Amino acid sequence: MSISLVLSMLLALLVGAFLTGAFFEPAFAGDSVLPGSDALRALYDSKERSLRAIKDLELDYSMSKISPEDFERSKQELSLEVAVILDEIRKHEQR
Repeated sequence: MSISLVLSMLLALLVGAFLTGAFFEPAFAGDSVLPGSDALRALYDSKERSLRAIKDLELDYSMSKISPEDFERSKQELSLEVAVILDEIRKHEQR
């Protein structure tokens, strides 16, 4: 196995762990999370948009609209974006 393949697999596992947390986070319930927190609301919106983008990407790939290479690259980028957003949400919620 090449080093790049091992690193890609490790990155995929780490991203998967972060995404698993995303699916178990409580759903944003409008103003009931933190009244007046526009920053937190924006983060939840960003998370939802990014997760939707991953689903759309997977659909495009299943319909052979994008190459396997583009799919993997884009999915990794979006997954990392979700992980960063989740980290920011946790920081805001701990305040």
